[in-house]
Amino acid sequence: MNKIELKNKLLSSGVFDDNSYLDKYVELIIKNKSNKYLKGSMQVHHIMPKMYFIYNNIPVDNSYSNKVNLLYCDHVLAHYLLSFAFKDNIFKYKNMCAIDIILGALHIALDDIVEKLPDIQLYYESNSKLRSEFNCMNDTVVKSNHDEIMRSEAVRSSISKSIKEIRKATKDYVTIHNNRECKRVPPEDVARYLSQGWEVGSNQKNMIVLHKDNIETKVWPDDVEKYLSEGWEKGGRPGRITPEQRKALDNSHKNISDNFRKEQSERLKKYFQEHPDAKYRRSYPVRLFNENAEFIFPSAYDAAIFLGYSSSTASSGIVKSFLDDNGRVRKKGPYHNWTVEIYKGGDNDDKVNTN
Repeated sequence: MNKIELKNKLLSSGVFDDNSYLDKYVELIIKNKSNKYLKGSMQVHHIMPKMYFIYNNIPVDNSYSNKVNLLYCDHVLAHYLLSFAFKDNIFKYKNMCAIDIILGALHIALDDIVEKLPDIQLYYESNSKLRSEFNCMNDTVVKSNHDEIMRSEAVRSSISKSIKEIRKATKDYVTIHNNRECKRVPPEDVARYLSQGWEVGSNQKNMIVLHKDNIETKVWPDDVEKYLSEGWEKGGRPGRITPEQRKALDNSHKNISDNFRKEQSERLKKYFQEHPDAKYRRSYPVRLFNENAEFIFPSAYDAAIFLGYSSSTASSGIVKSFLDDNGRVRKKGPYHNWTVEIYKGGDNDDKVNTN
């Protein structure tokens, strides 16, 4: 099948726009159609995406003519082009979700392949708009039902069991890296990977932390100059905890009495029962304290950043960042003896109070 035939076949479905993105998608498919599958480097891609068949309630075309083997980065590029080629927003959104799945499963950073992606800013804007439009969690009833199910004992036990099984099955796995990719593999596969140029260990520690416009990211050393020329600066986002503050925190949360721990747990549990929405409101001022010290922040995000959490973790909200269901800092964290609560202080409390 040549370019014209493939393009006409796709257009005949009635769901594509005849635009430059579709042309580039067709070129990508034709270029790779003869690829032989290479485990660990490629994924099978449906030329007419599975989402089209599923959404229209028709059998998925799993024939050879509707499949192509693509390198991971090319697989991202394929769904990226499709997100602009489809007419309907639902299909655009589904392709963006597919990109997230590929990036998450394979630990690929979108920034690593951005040079292959035209109109990346337009993609980000469209992604944000469509997520807001199709995110079912915007429905308060759906979200409430979801939260109730996810917090049920049955679901929590199932997740805990699954995690334990995964950890047990991968306990002896070895971490290896090759250039920018890092993954864990079974011990029996290590020799094969080493013969292909991989090395034992993680290369993530080699990444450099940069920040710009209150956004923080990690890049590879050979990309640093490129980012610096675009206005990024070395180091973490302003507001992160300093070594002196870290030492003060480590000292101040020691030797907390058992009575204080019990009292704060009961008090916060009661508080959040009476104010169920409070622990989801990141914009509220936050008070972080124990028997020895007190810190006040303009938001839960700033508190999480101050404690050393990543920007992505801190952005997830007051509970997901560092609180358990009772409002206390998670027990497995280094600051589990601290209390975090919504702060109802004065108007001038817009800076960290380290006194």
